[in-house]
Amino acid sequence: MRECQQLSKVTVHRIEQPTPFPVGTVNSYILRDESEVVVFDCGPRTNEAKQTLLDGLAKEGVAVEDVTALVLSHGHVDHVGLTSMFQSKGVPVFSHPEVDSWLHPKGDWDAFRERFFQQLYRRMGMPDSQITYAASEFALFAKWNDEAVINQTLRHGDLFTPLPNFRVVEVPGHAQAAIALYDESTGEMFAGDQVLPLISSNALIEPRTDEFGYEHGLWTKSLLDYRANLQQLLQMPISKIYPGHGPVFEDVQDLIKLRLVQQERRRTKMLQLLKEHQPCSAYELAAHYFAHRHDQPSLILSETLGYLDWLEALGEVFHYDDANGTILWEAK
Repeated sequence: MRECQQLSKVTVHRIEQPTPFPVGTVNSYILRDESEVVVFDCGPRTNEAKQTLLDGLAKEGVAVEDVTALVLSHGHVDHVGLTSMFQSKGVPVFSHPEVDSWLHPKGDWDAFRERFFQQLYRRMGMPDSQITYAASEFALFAKWNDEAVINQTLRHGDLFTPLPNFRVVEVPGHAQAAIALYDESTGEMFAGDQVLPLISSNALIEPRTDEFGYEHGLWTKSLLDYRANLQQLLQMPISKIYPGHGPVFEDVQDLIKLRLVQQERRRTKMLQLLKEHQPCSAYELAAHYFAHRHDQPSLILSETLGYLDWLEALGEVFHYDDANGTILWEAK
């Protein structure tokens, strides 16, 4: 699917690419002015996604080598898997500097993440069968990715030089290293997966990369980061969001407020379930809350752990290790 909109002096074309993930399609965007052709996100490395993207470019009279910049919102494979297709044609790649580590499938960072999550899942009470299943997902992520590098790093407040009406806004939460492009003159934003119109975005936990966190196997407080960033976005005069999944939308403030309220309701329900089943591991709590989603163990554990982190920050729960090294949670 392809659609065209006018953004100030920049023409925007949205291309929906199929993905092998439950989320469904993913959006890539072509941004054009008189001299630049910028692609924002590029989809997973599958034959179907690649052909859809090439067809979308061709309908605009654009070949891969005509693209003057590729921007990656964050490092998840459904947004970056075709990066090497552009880079091999000399297209410079722009993104947050820490996205680079996501562009080396089966490299050192991938290996570290896999070890980290296997250990974390075990500490969180995930059964061995589910740990094995989650590990198989890492292999698939590598299959749908390819080797590439970031040529030009983008940080919060930077001017995006190929299209200088845009500034960079860092949007941690769904991913720790994530950026959006924001046109202050129109209020329009290319936001990746930070705010989605049809589903709520999962604030995925990641390994902490600071020295203390790295040494002690600690995870990021991604949901807390996500909520803080949504509050920041709520204060910005955003008129329209071009999201990573789903249609372009304009009721930005109302949707952000809704997502924040939905999170508060989930937190309340999570605390209630914990009181009914305590003490319990994060995975046991996830299995109660997401009884219909046991086929996505890594996602449900990530979301549950985020709410437990939030509840702990509020002083409503605490955790401790049992004799087997499993982390158990209780309400105060």
